[in-house]
Amino acid sequence: MNVTRRGLLKGTGVALAASPLVGTMILGVTGPGLLEEQRAGARREGLPLTPDDLRPNPPVPDSQNAGPLLKELTQRYNALPKRECNLWDKAASDFLKNPKDATAQAEFSAGLTRYAALITLVEDALERPHCDLAYDWSLGPNLLLPEFAVLRQFARTLICRALLAQDASAAWADITRAAKLGNLIGETPCIIAALVSVAIHANADKGYIETLKRFGPSPEAHAAHAAFGPPLDPEHYFKGEVVLSTVCMKLLREGKLAYPEEANIDNDGNSYGFAGSSVTKTFSLVSPIAAAFWEKQLLVFWRKAFQIIREAKRTDDYSKMQEMDRFLKAWERDRINLPQNVMALLLAPVFSQAPRKTQLTILAQKNLRESALALLEERAKTGAFPDSPTLPLDPLSPTKQTLRYKKEGTGCTLYSVGDDGKDDGGMAKRTKNSDGLDLVVRL
Repeated sequence: MNVTRRGLLKGTGVALAASPLVGTMILGVTGPGLLEEQRAGARREGLPLTPDDLRPNPPVPDSQNAGPLLKELTQRYNALPKRECNLWDKAASDFLKNPKDATAQAEFSAGLTRYAALITLVEDALERPHCDLAYDWSLGPNLLLPEFAVLRQFARTLICRALLAQDASAAWADITRAAKLGNLIGETPCIIAALVSVAIHANADKGYIETLKRFGPSPEAHAAHAAFGPPLDPEHYFKGEVVLSTVCMKLLREGKLAYPEEANIDNDGNSYGFAGSSVTKTFSLVSPIAAAFWEKQLLVFWRKAFQIIREAKRTDDYSKMQEMDRFLKAWERDRINLPQNVMALLLAPVFSQAPRKTQLTILAQKNLRESALALLEERAKTGAFPDSPTLPLDPLSPTKQTLRYKKEGTGCTLYSVGDDGKDDGGMAKRTKNSDGLDLVVRL
């Protein structure tokens, strides 16, 4: 988009404020009772509407909560010299892409000693089964999530350490830890947390396959596979987005809505949107009428989204998740083109990515991981990979076909068609002649 979000919001706010006719139309469309009808319907359907609705009930006991340890990790790591942390982060990323890169391996290995105390803190946190990072959801769009970048880095640390390990038990223990760290982050009910969790699991999945190829199938390999758990529940993470969108409307009505870069930030890193920012001044002219209209539109959207999600869960139907994918992509188009959806631009996550990346892609990776384990077990028994193995469905296949398989000499290639739904013949990297990207396992 050529126009910035802030510019679009300002322009829309001025246009609405300047036109009594548009204001009258908004009032006519919303009506005094229609927003309340949507709220009542959302409550009946179990959608959360306030920050209190997102708090764990019952609360997570301190002895079971990894959250405080992970927040301490974030604070201690962020207090270190930035350049030093960036170099280690890059080394881990480079090493994960190419474990044979001697420079990245040496730089990463040096960091294992330098950050030993922080790695121990991560290990201690992963002994706890749950994670409540205790975010203040009432901040709405000014909510800060500083932990996620740091935790993603330490997930890479665990995976890279597994690739360096000479002992199978140590390697599998670190793959298991990385998978569990992804699960803990996924307990935070918002799309950003879900996408970070998925990114961690995607890297852990690569580490799993490499470790499986190095050490072969074993009970520890099965345990590490189980540690990834099921795909994230979109109903869980969308609940946070419902609350954040209603908080946006509340802040708008109160004249306190501001972008984080326009807000005041105190010494503890807390961000506040006070009256006085340019966005607040513009929208103070059209609230509360515009806020009521936009909130109604958002609740209509969320109720439909949850209807599709729940139907998909009842039927366990991949096509329902693909319907969700199409529905969210339509929302992405509409919220840009329709003035009544302009408030959705305040909600940073890209909704249309969520069901595919957190459901279908993760299911495809799970099926690939499971199938790779079975194929290596078959080779261990018979001395060769099978010619025509029985394979599970490929969730990313629009025609509901199974995973693809090619026996190649003494090895084999196993793959999913990937996010674009097109079979590129097991090509894992884009070329000039194709934009496709299959999910590929070579054994």
